[in-house]
Amino acid sequence: MKCYEYQGMYLSLTQFASIIGLSERMVRYYTKRGLNPEEIAKIAAGQTCEADETYLYQGHLTSISEIATNEGVNTSSLRGFLNYGMSVEEAIKRASKKCARKIQGRQTMPGVIKVEPESLFYKQRLAAGFTPEEAVTIPGFISKNSYYNQQECMRQHGYEPKPGETLNAIAQNAGISLGTLQRRLERGFSWEDAISRKVTEAYANRKNKEVLPVDHLGNVYENLNAMCYAWGVSRGLFNNRIRLGWSLQDALETPLLISAGEKTISEILERKGVIFYRHKSLRTIFTRLGLYKDFNEFIQEYIENLKTVGINVAPEKIRRMQYNFTLVQDGGVFAFIEYDEDVNFKFIQMFHQTFIRFLGKHNKDKFKNMFAEAVNIPLLRIKKSQLPIAESMIDDLLQNPARYQGAHNTFEANTAYWQEEEKQLSSLSGLALE
Repeated sequence: MKCYEYQGMYLSLTQFASIIGLSERMVRYYTKRGLNPEEIAKIAAGQTCEADETYLYQGHLTSISEIATNEGVNTSSLRGFLNYGMSVEEAIKRASKKCARKIQGRQTMPGVIKVEPESLFYKQRLAAGFTPEEAVTIPGFISKNSYYNQQECMRQHGYEPKPGETLNAIAQNAGISLGTLQRRLERGFSWEDAISRKVTEAYANRKNKEVLPVDHLGNVYENLNAMCYAWGVSRGLFNNRIRLGWSLQDALETPLLISAGEKTISEILERKGVIFYRHKSLRTIFTRLGLYKDFNEFIQEYIENLKTVGINVAPEKIRRMQYNFTLVQDGGVFAFIEYDEDVNFKFIQMFHQTFIRFLGKHNKDKFKNMFAEAVNIPLLRIKKSQLPIAESMIDDLLQNPARYQGAHNTFEANTAYWQEEEKQLSSLSGLALE
């Protein structure tokens, strides 16, 4: 590690840079150029050192840094052109062109409020098309167009601005953000009200008033999260739908995803005037039907029966279980309908990704069958290949519901219906260890 001998001390790069108030990068830069620590410290202090060569400039011997400051160019660029063998006039001309390319159109500098005449930024503004008066009057942090737009905005609202006065400064003095001030003016606030703290307090009081959300059926909820949970949609999805202009009913009732097959079945049920729910949890459905208390008692009994045959199921898993379609009749659940795509029967790498997920999908379908049979609710399963005859299958379900308490397809027995999936499970069982 390189040490710097400075004022009788041996310092590391970090220590030396910290003492003289220069960045480590600049210390390395001057060190590579052959400057010793004393010379680097003079540069950091703003003094000219012997290593900063002098050139004849306007009849006087002047250092490179002073020439660069007077001409408003970069010192390193000017030194580079001089070292290349150019005359002082040619080096200044080339450095000015290079500086102009870098600052072309530059009008602002963050954090700069007052622009000092003859400063580098002042010269940069002149190069960008400012008049001398504008370069000094307009605050450094704002562009010329924005400045004049803000001045005109203040005049339109009955306030005559002072030279150099901006909405940014007025908003800061009023204790509000620039965005808040601009929104208030756009909404028709008077100038006095727009910059008043009382308006902010009144808004805060109004914002803090407790307003309980109400859905389209008139049900009142503790908060939006509770309402979204009751309808089976996420808070984020609900907010996005409202933002896009959806009605409250559509935002709450529209399912998360709907396939072409499910859409076909939905249209068939609507044509027949059947009342149904799509992708709603059993908890939601039985709550709406006023049967939730009885449903809870049934779940406990059902779970106890499953335990006797060695199957353990959490009550919450049953409450959250969703069928594709739940048909309702006479204030109770009439039947379930499940639409099965190819992914229900075949292992598809892009969809399932792993054999374990495919097995989980299989177990979920089997569990739905077991539950429907246990509660004696008819369940009709429709394959994708059976969509053209789905209407006749639904007609048979509506006319002969008892038939589907044990068999779940109109034209195939349960074993035949799942035969393709069973073949996939047996052929892919070796993947479970991967």
